[in-house]
Amino acid sequence: MRNLLLTVCIIFTYSLNAYSAKPPATIQRIIETRQGHNSCWGVLIQLDKLSFNKTIKRNELSIIKQKHDRDIKDIMIWRVDKSRHKLTIKFKKGCGDFGSGNIVDVIIKSSAISSLPKENITLSISTDIE
Repeated sequence: MRNLLLTVCIIFTYSLNAYSAKPPATIQRIIETRQGHNSCWGVLIQLDKLSFNKTIKRNELSIIKQKHDRDIKDIMIWRVDKSRHKLTIKFKKGCGDFGSGNIVDVIIKSSAISSLPKENITLSISTDIE
């Protein structure tokens, strides 16, 4: 009976680990003070095992401000770091911030990813400063 219970516990533990796989990417707020105003001015996306292409084309990225349900990439700049694991997305100078009570959705098409498996990445984060 003890062996059966031990076996069930081991199988349960392995099954939990199988379903708690790390997401392919994480998202964080970029908080800066610009002209004395402390706010969320962008986001940082970091890939775990995948890599970005050296550059991400305009049609491979969507940056959607949920409050107004519109793509705002026209007023944003983005760049991939040298390691190709980090993507920094920020508002252009003079184009505002995310404001309060907002959520940003970032969708990166699979064509912007250089490593396999290629899949679209969709991330969301509240832009309120915590």
